[in-house]
Amino acid sequence: MRENNVEVNGVPERKSENLMNTFSQLAKSIQYPLANTDLMHITRVAKSNRNKAHPRSVLVKMRSTHNRDALLAAVATYNKNNHKNELNSSHLGFDGPSTPVFVAKHLSPSNKSLHAATHIKGQEMGYKFDFVSCVIVLQTRRRYRNTSVIECAAQYFE
Repeated sequence: MRENNVEVNGVPERKSENLMNTFSQLAKSIQYPLANTDLMHITRVAKSNRNKAHPRSVLVKMRSTHNRDALLAAVATYNKNNHKNELNSSHLGFDGPSTPVFVAKHLSPSNKSLHAATHIKGQEMGYKFDFVSCVIVLQTRRRYRNTSVIECAAQYFE
């Protein structure tokens, strides 16, 4: 079930990688108290488009939705407090140019498409940030303020 999962994007790929160590480093960087029992499974997933150069996503199955939500809150708090140095690959111990690392709920393909379409339309309308909460797409013009709820995709694309 997806409800306990998080998807981590932007983590560079290595030939012989240990995703458990990488995720532990992520948790340590954001000061999230990760116990070994909090994780049930961690793996890379296939790309939807093999021609894109970005690394494959990391899918993390956590023990509970409480753990998932606490992790997402820790990432948001870290990024809010460190807005000039948000979570990136250098925090995970990768050398070279740092690339942003994003942690989000694991969405179904249809909800991921809705989120992507809303993001594009929102940029056209002047929204700067969007996120998903309880499978509702939300947008805001300024970070952490004045959220607009997009309850139905049809209203947005008329």
